[in-house]
Amino acid sequence: MCAFGCPTGAKQHAAASWLPRAEAAGARVITGVKVRRVLVRGGRARGVRARDLTVEAPIVVVACGALLTPGLLRRSGVRSPALGRHLTIHPASAARARFDEPIDPWDGVPQSYFVDALAGDGILLEGIAGPPDQAALATPGTGPLHRERMLAVRSTASFGVMVADSATGSVREVGGRLLVRYDLHPDDAERLRRGFALLADIWWAVGAREIVVPLEGVPVLRDGDSTPLQRARVRPRDVRAMAFHPLGTARAGADPARAVVDPDLQVHGGRGLYVADGSAVPSSPQVNPQVTIMALAVRLGRTLARMAA
Repeated sequence: MCAFGCPTGAKQHAAASWLPRAEAAGARVITGVKVRRVLVRGGRARGVRARDLTVEAPIVVVACGALLTPGLLRRSGVRSPALGRHLTIHPASAARARFDEPIDPWDGVPQSYFVDALAGDGILLEGIAGPPDQAALATPGTGPLHRERMLAVRSTASFGVMVADSATGSVREVGGRLLVRYDLHPDDAERLRRGFALLADIWWAVGAREIVVPLEGVPVLRDGDSTPLQRARVRPRDVRAMAFHPLGTARAGADPARAVVDPDLQVHGGRGLYVADGSAVPSSPQVNPQVTIMALAVRLGRTLARMAA
């Protein structure tokens, strides 16, 4: 059930790892409060304001994620040409292979294997798995076809293909609502096809009976034949894609004209105002950015601790 939240706490999410340590060090955690803006006076952050609460503080760290951090900074008076731009998302898609023997993909570690043979070209293959209800949402087809594929879920394997972005998107607020714009680049559509071609070779080698690839115009592959996939000319609109790693909308850099925060994660021109989330990552790292984001946050925390000492 990891995809819906670990029932045993084994994933060590922030509420199980970082927050108890923060509280032990004297932090006060306030939930259910929506901060509307950062209080800035004299070019320096002075606290935050919510609907029914104001907190004064000499240092403010924004960590709302790549989709929401730009809006909060903009409402707080930050005017950077890079704010809300340069969104990368790690475009991804997933294929399925049916085998003769049971696999029971929900047993064991959901992401236990990866293939980086094409990493130099920005293509990464990652094993994925989940419970049957999640598989039902992602399995292509409708009606009897979908039912037939779900009845075979015990013998069906899934693997994802993720590519480093060639394009970037943007986020902004319109009428109080979040608007995200991102167009898949044709080069990335081709990268996804190449990733699936490699994945098909791997699956045929271990006995796959048929392979379903989420590319419009590519039929179900059978009998070890990947010819339709190898010959396909895939356009961005042909790809059934998804994304999980939004980054870059308040990116770090030394040039205020091209970056929102400086190399120390302080907002350019905003003393005492910092960003510590995926929005500060300046470009696609080609892998899951979780460890990168945590490392940046720890680095900033240690810097602020030294400043306060």
